Amino acid sequence: MNFITIYSIPVPYSMDGSVIQVYGCDGQGWYEWRVVSPDGKIQRDTGTEGLQYGCPEIALRDALIAMSE
Repeated sequence: MNFITIYSIPVPYSMDGSVIQVYGCDGQGWYEWRVVSPDGKIQRDTGTEGLQYGCPEIALRDALIAMSE
């Protein structure tokens, strides 16, 4: 499987440089989101939660909501 990063944006209200990445497999039609710290450590990854969004924009929306709370 080929994973691609669709979006990579700063975490809202975060001063540490962490980013939200929406990634997935276009050919399979599923996407996940994760939060990556500046040192590359994955802080949260919905890929381990098995959500598998069907649209990268919806994954991004949920990531922004989750990280803004």
